[in-house]
Amino acid sequence: MGKSHHTVSRWTITVAYIIVSILCFWAAAETKMSIQINSNNHIIWFGISVLLVLLAINKHLNLHKWFTIVGRGIARSQGWYGRRRKIQKVFIMIVALCSYLFLCVLIWWFKENIIHYWLTLAGMIFLVSFTIIRAVSHHRVDYLLNKPKRLRPFNMRFFLELGGILIVALGAIQSILFASHLY
Repeated sequence: MGKSHHTVSRWTITVAYIIVSILCFWAAAETKMSIQINSNNHIIWFGISVLLVLLAINKHLNLHKWFTIVGRGIARSQGWYGRRRKIQKVFIMIVALCSYLFLCVLIWWFKENIIHYWLTLAGMIFLVSFTIIRAVSHHRVDYLLNKPKRLRPFNMRFFLELGGILIVALGAIQSILFASHLY
């Protein structure tokens, strides 16, 4: 099955990112038109829409593999390649901490309307963290994610990423429905 299953899963995830990006753009438009919702919340939806397009580009072009190759080259040239596992662990902990802090900032930003955005926030933090962690510790994380039996042509990594995308989609749909009822 080699490369073909990678192509099917990569295209499926890329298309899902694009579709959900369109949903988030729609949520931004609905939120902007709704007079009862905080007028700044549409900016977040536009930002999420753009971020999802960037994640789609990353997925399709495999930019995270390029990041891994460049990082490995830097580690070798600077002589710390042998300690890369420790550095990867620290980086993953920093990503987790930054994700938590970013979540706290977003919760504060949406304080009155958090009930309408929590799905989207959780999904986006999961997707961004998942992408960064995979880029930093590509082989170890892939080993853990591929260890369970594959459901040809897909694997656990596919289902985790698609699950995060679907969570964001549900949040966008929820926001669209909420905003469209307000005007």
